[in-house]
Amino acid sequence: MGRKPPGMRKKIKIPEKQSFALTSGILQAASEGLPKTEFYYRVLKLLIDYVDCDMVSIRIRGGTSNSCAVSLSRTERSFHFTVKDLGKRRGGGTAPAGRGEEDLFRILRSSEVEEGRVKGALSENGSFWINNVAGYSLHAGERVKRALLDDAWPAPACESIALIPLSAREAGSGYLRFGVKRPEAFNPTEIEILEYTAQTVSTALIHWHATWSLRERVKELSCLYKIANILDTPTKPLAEALREIVRIIPPAWLHTDVAAARITFDTQSCSTEGFKEGAQSQSAPIAVNGQQRGLVEVIYAETMPELDEGPFLYEERKLLDTIALELSVRIERGLYEKQQRKIMEQMKHSNRMAMVGQFASAVAHEINEPLTNILGFAQLAMKCPDLPGQAASDLDKIVATSLCVREIVRKLLMYGRKMPQRETLVSVNKIAEESISFFEHRFAKEGITLSLSFAENAGEVKADPGQLRQIFANLLINAIQAMPEGGALGIETMRSREQISLIVRDTGCGMTPDIKDKIFIPFFTTKGVNQGTGLGLSVVLEIVTGLKGTILVNSSPGVGTCVEVRLPAGAPSSGGEKESTCP
Repeated sequence: MGRKPPGMRKKIKIPEKQSFALTSGILQAASEGLPKTEFYYRVLKLLIDYVDCDMVSIRIRGGTSNSCAVSLSRTERSFHFTVKDLGKRRGGGTAPAGRGEEDLFRILRSSEVEEGRVKGALSENGSFWINNVAGYSLHAGERVKRALLDDAWPAPACESIALIPLSAREAGSGYLRFGVKRPEAFNPTEIEILEYTAQTVSTALIHWHATWSLRERVKELSCLYKIANILDTPTKPLAEALREIVRIIPPAWLHTDVAAARITFDTQSCSTEGFKEGAQSQSAPIAVNGQQRGLVEVIYAETMPELDEGPFLYEERKLLDTIALELSVRIERGLYEKQQRKIMEQMKHSNRMAMVGQFASAVAHEINEPLTNILGFAQLAMKCPDLPGQAASDLDKIVATSLCVREIVRKLLMYGRKMPQRETLVSVNKIAEESISFFEHRFAKEGITLSLSFAENAGEVKADPGQLRQIFANLLINAIQAMPEGGALGIETMRSREQISLIVRDTGCGMTPDIKDKIFIPFFTTKGVNQGTGLGLSVVLEIVTGLKGTILVNSSPGVGTCVEVRLPAGAPSSGGEKESTCP
């Protein structure tokens, strides 16, 4: 039998008996953008109704979706849909479109030529048919047997079978398989009709694939657009954004009615109704700075047929990866902006410290001299004989207020590091005893019980004595003000390795974690008006840091506060070291 070169097809006249209803019905089904299974069922039902056969199937391989086999029997009206991953497309690989079917028809052509071992016929357009399946040569290869005797068909074996090639470009390539129970059912005219029908089916497949793909892409793009709008709102809390996004995901998947989603990030988790573990699922990690912190998951609550990745499409995998990436970027950006705000606050703090230093220098020159005059004359006036009681009281207030102002100026000067320092080896125990002596009368007045524990080997530190007294004074004043109704105050010195520690522990009101984080910020204070400037602990921190030491604070509301100052020892330890007791 003469054949045309590959790629050339005989021009087919439209047979009069070909029903217009068949063609229009197939094309109508393609234009509706139906799901794959429903579309194939509509096409097969039209074929089996308008073509005189007992069963029909479509086999498609390659293209942008997985290989599939669908069949329908006239007798039982049962529809079978299976997906075969012949191309091993997991993860997005692509099988050569129609390669398996080309090999099959090549085998059929060569089998006919080689001594007629297959009792069938080939048309000029490449279709194959056989009218006596039961009696065909037993020498036929296994590939031909599987194509002609398909065990997946849900009906008794057919005596007449026809295989008509299909070529649907992006939708894949394959063949239509028609079966008739009676023998001698096919002839060249019937095959020509079926070839025309196959052309219609190929056109419908191309149209359906384009319509269906467009609809799916629109769903995916709509999903990404909505998610982008949510993530572009910087003021929206992350938990709220995740709750909104998780509801947007399921409608973008193929089987929307049975899809559910869940997003987890650290300890946060939100999901849509119907999400359950163990179902068909796909997931993508949420990675922040290279570390997985969460997961985006999509499941099908009911078992769906196999496609590219389980029951999911290759495009859905890309969409899920994109969603996870967008979430990762949004979270990383939030962390970066938070860090940036923190840096800006630190810069503001540094600028403020510089301004305070400049201001302190100006204050020292502008206030110290008149303040000293006021204080000196007030003290002289108090020594006048026969001074009325009211005047003495007023002068006493002037002196006290002047001393208070002088102390504020001193703190500002020390905070700005404008005061000259006289570093020498100073005994920590001696400075502590001197500082405590100035507050003994106040301890008694405030109802505070004092307990001391000075280590004999505490040793000395290299520092300015005035700065050490400033450290002790500020810590003691804070402890006293934290116990307005009395309490217990413990002061301890100790030696630990090459450090000397001073520990001040009170049973006062304590601090919340939020307040504790701000105690070293200049001018921050929780005290009332005229009770504090907010510079005490800032000065302590400046002094301790300048001496290359550290300061630790532990506080609980209603329990009290423990402050430990650690300074480098000015001389080697003589033994008897012990660990810090500040919790």
